[in-house]
Amino acid sequence: MAIGVPLLRTKGYAAPEVAHAYGRGRELCQQIGEQPELFTALAGLCSFYLVRAELQTARLLAEQCLRLAQHVQDSALLVEAHFILGVTLFYSGELTSAQAILERGSAFYDPQVNGSLTVTYGQDPGVGCRSYVSLALWFLGYPDRALGENHDAFSLARELSHPFSVGAALHTALWLRQYRQERHAVQAHAEEEIALSKEEGFALWLTVGMIQRG
Repeated sequence: MAIGVPLLRTKGYAAPEVAHAYGRGRELCQQIGEQPELFTALAGLCSFYLVRAELQTARLLAEQCLRLAQHVQDSALLVEAHFILGVTLFYSGELTSAQAILERGSAFYDPQVNGSLTVTYGQDPGVGCRSYVSLALWFLGYPDRALGENHDAFSLARELSHPFSVGAALHTALWLRQYRQERHAVQAHAEEEIALSKEEGFALWLTVGMIQRG
């Protein structure tokens, strides 16, 4: 299933190659009954449909991931499941539910135990949960709490020294700083996002950085 990770990093989450890799993985896992590997395939497909704005399909996949994680009682899978479901709810406009789910995911997260998730899922879900909690808090009317959560997400990403997770944290930091009309911070983050993406070959975060710099 690891083939999906380099594809999403270099092609982006919504690339057809990503859907093909994870779709084939789901078929194989269903045939042999491997539940952790099936979870990885479902999570990858959820990200694919989410970025393509096919939110209902993404939500069904995310909910299936959560049920599977709860069934096997795996803390790593629980963190990832809460992350992808929370993000799906966020983009569906269900901000209060998204905040609750993402905060629950953060509660399950332990960087010493769950650090290997970056290899399997492409980015660190602890960073992701905190990042999207910050955006949910902003839209719910809590700007100071939003900034604090965003700072924590960014600090965790740098502490982990995982480039793709740093790119993801920069993505939400750019979004939040733009809403706060802090143009100098936006400019600085955008330049960092672009430099990181060019160095690592991250197509999605490069596009985000260029848009925000513009």
